[in-house]
This record gives sequence, structure tokens and C-alpha cells, in this order.
Amino acid sequence: MSVVVAATGLTAGIAGRAAAAAAHPTAYVANHDADTVSASDTVTGIAVASIPAGDSPQGAAIAPDGERVYVIKSRRAS
Repeated sequence: MSVVVAATGLTAGIAGRAAAAAAHPTAYVANHDADTVSASDTVTGIAVASIPAGDSPQGAAIAPDGERVYVIKSRRAS
């Protein structure tokens, strides 16, 4: 298992996750079979980006400061 770090471009104050969500309402969803992470606008529900994430991403979490998204991934069996 490994972790991929991607910059999000979000800026947040001391309030952490709540401020990050208010500043830029984006959800990140791991797409295991597509080897990507989708970034979706939570206001419109529209996917705004498909980010290559390597083999089999399992999940994503935004750092408390809102500056990075951490993606957990695992390797596919050969």
C-alpha cells in the first residue's frame, strides 16, 4: 500500500476542514477500476477533474489545512 499526495490549491484558515470545505466545496472520490480520483464540485454535483492516481486507489482524504489530498492505493494482483 502507498500514499499519493496531490496539491489541491485550496486555502484554509485555522478552522481546518470546515474552512476548507467552505472555501472550495470539492469532493474527491477514488475510482478503483479506472486508477483515478475524481474531483467533483459539491454545489453542482459535476465532476471537474479526473486525476491519475496509480494502481487501484482505495480512498481519499483532504488534509486539515485543505492544501493536499491524500490517496490510499494498493497494487493490483498480477
